[in-house]
Amino acid sequence: MVYVEVFGEDRVEKIKICGDFFLYPEDRVEYLERALIGLPFTISEEDLCAKVEEVLGDCVLIGATKSDLARVIKKAMVRA
Repeated sequence: MVYVEVFGEDRVEKIKICGDFFLYPEDRVEYLERALIGLPFTISEEDLCAKVEEVLGDCVLIGATKSDLARVIKKAMVRA
C-alpha cells in the first residue's frame, strides 16, 4: 500500500510519499518528493510515470511498482 499527501493550489508545493514498500537506496523517496515539487496537477499519468521512472532509474522497489507510485501520486493530485 502506498500513501501520498499532496499540498498546493494548482502545482505540487509539498508532497509526502510513504507506505508498505521498500526503496533502495532509501534516500530516493525524499529525492522523488523533491523532484515532484512544481509539477502541475494537470500532468498526465503517463508523463508522471515517465518522471517517476526518470528519477528512480534502476532503484530497487519492493512492494509496489514505479507505475503504482505514479498512479497513487496522480490520484492525490486530483484530490488536492
